[in-house]
Amino acid sequence: MFRKLSLLTLLLALTVILAGAYVRLSDAGLGCPDWPGCYGKLIIEPPSPAEAGTTGFDLAKAWKEMGHRYLAGALGGLVLVLAGLSFLTRPPHRCQRTQVLLLLGLVALQAALGMLTVKYHVMPMLVTAHLLAGFLTLGVLYRLYLSTGIQPAPSGTVTRLLWLSRLALLMLLVQTALGGWVSSNMAALSCPDFPTCLGHWQTEEADYTAALSGLVPPADFRGSLISPAGLIAIQIMHRIGAVITFLILTALAMGVMSNAKVPRLSKTGLGLSFLLLVQIGLGAALILLRLPLVLAVAHHAVAALLWLTVIRLQYVLSLPPCPAPAEARTAVEPVALEQIPATHLPPPSVPPAATPAAVAAELIPPTAPEGLFDRLKSGLGKTRGGL
Repeated sequence: MFRKLSLLTLLLALTVILAGAYVRLSDAGLGCPDWPGCYGKLIIEPPSPAEAGTTGFDLAKAWKEMGHRYLAGALGGLVLVLAGLSFLTRPPHRCQRTQVLLLLGLVALQAALGMLTVKYHVMPMLVTAHLLAGFLTLGVLYRLYLSTGIQPAPSGTVTRLLWLSRLALLMLLVQTALGGWVSSNMAALSCPDFPTCLGHWQTEEADYTAALSGLVPPADFRGSLISPAGLIAIQIMHRIGAVITFLILTALAMGVMSNAKVPRLSKTGLGLSFLLLVQIGLGAALILLRLPLVLAVAHHAVAALLWLTVIRLQYVLSLPPCPAPAEARTAVEPVALEQIPATHLPPPSVPPAATPAAVAAELIPPTAPEGLFDRLKSGLGKTRGGL
């Protein structure tokens, strides 16, 4: 029951992340200018002209925003149910309880960030923090799901791969933050070509100081935009991060596929390589095709799948190693045979000596029984001899 519910919650969290990406990319984040309802109501109804104000009311954007909030509310309810089940489970599982408590804190943080995002008119820093908290929630949920089942532990120590998987997780989180910063500041087309930027590999128009000028307290945010030079710097930083992430994750995938101590992770490593290639292709297509909405949401989806894949690799590599069955047999059987006292062994059995008649019977092949034609032929031969 707990495992199935954790899987359902995991799938719902992935849906919430993709729905949030769709709302942000379709510019529907302020479809409902208040929180948690829409114009003071939990059910979408067209507001009066006085309530709508000068911005007006867009029913499609309101449904997108409220649909995302409904899904997020359902996710919070399922996390509460998981928390209740984890404390009712006997015997208690301390690791699962810790993860569920962490989930409760992350869901509360998500709700607060959602409220602040609407209050401060989709401030880029809050939008990026909202995205990172969503990815952290997804990761904790996946580890919770993995902990409820049996995973193939390594057959030996894999310290290097374990540290490489941790580095890959950290780099993925940094790259996700850079991607959220690009999306929230609308800097995706600041470099309209690929793989170069404005026709050059190194452009002097990038201002990396201005790229971080949006990191200000929410109370000081007045809707100011980052300069074009800062937007170019944001895009270049995201591309450099993509190259570093690609190299680290490729090294992790190759290490997992070539290590005999983790043979059951070979398919996971192959899937990681495939997702990397798909993600690079989607990133290039987004620039060249001028940000189609479907590809932008798919870019977020593949990023989430990469995050889940590396989490599984890190979780399995961190399990205590257990020897393979074949190695255990070869190490135990000779010791067990040497410890058997000679007095307990039965005397060797000697086969009896073979008699000459038995040897002759073995050498002479048995004759086949005579048929009717043979008997008639023999009888005619005897009669002719008698005559």
